[in-house]
Amino acid sequence: MQKRVIILLLTFISTGLNIFAQMPTRWRGPNGNGIYDEVGLLKEWPDSGPEIIWYFEGLGEGHSSPAFANNMIYLSGMVDGEGYIYALSQEGK
Repeated sequence: MQKRVIILLLTFISTGLNIFAQMPTRWRGPNGNGIYDEVGLLKEWPDSGPEIIWYFEGLGEGHSSPAFANNMIYLSGMVDGEGYIYALSQEGK
């Protein structure tokens, strides 16, 4: 009986870990080929460029590209010689 309880407990734990696991991101899109299935995107930019929706100051100096995962934007920067990783919401908070 105790063996069954242990097996059942381990099954629940492993299932719970899989449910709360992060959604993995992949380089160059879901198929790794640089082709994204988004719809409604512009075929050509306007002469004035894209509209700036929001702007964030205070990142300091940095040379990284943004990474997008879990509905967040991750960037790195240096302020007064100290390195930081910033996690911003899509609204810039």
